Amino acid sequence: MQDGKIFDSEELEQMRLQYASLKEDLEKQKIINGKMMESVFRKNIGILDTDRKIGIAGGLVAIPFVFAVCIIQEMDMWIAVVLGAGFLAQTVGYLILYRCLGPVGNGQENVLDTAVGIRKFRKGYIAINTALWVLVLAVFVVMGVDIYHAWSTPVKGLAAVGILCMITLMALFAEYLYGRRVLKACDGIIRTLEEGA
Repeated sequence: MQDGKIFDSEELEQMRLQYASLKEDLEKQKIINGKMMESVFRKNIGILDTDRKIGIAGGLVAIPFVFAVCIIQEMDMWIAVVLGAGFLAQTVGYLILYRCLGPVGNGQENVLDTAVGIRKFRKGYIAINTALWVLVLAVFVVMGVDIYHAWSTPVKGLAAVGILCMITLMALFAEYLYGRRVLKACDGIIRTLEEGA
């Protein structure tokens, strides 16, 4: 009987030590998971910040570039005006979109408001980029007709239009990949906020 009590006491002590060890491991895991979530959260916010800077700077740089190309190539200035207006609209759209988003991840807002703001931002981002690419594609179609007629032979005109189409497709693909990265960052921020809530 005495041996049974000692055995139970030893088992109890061993279970207590195992429980303490398991609890310590879980606490360490929570700290590691918390740091990983914070790292991913900061990375996603960094992607949005980089996109904001590139979107605004890219729009501002593109406007004089378009005018310069049209002047050098002696193209119709309406192309420069339309594309310049499109890039100006993109710049203003990005400014408004990111201003409405406000600060993310600095503890100033509650989780629900931040998640709702990111969702609105995500929808606005898709709308702005879609509208911009529809405008650019429409101008490129009209430019394609002008470029085709600018060459002395139809073969050279078709080659020039083909090159324009290739450049447009590559730009669309690059924009798609970049836009997908921004949208994934939005999804990552929303997921992190929902898991942390």
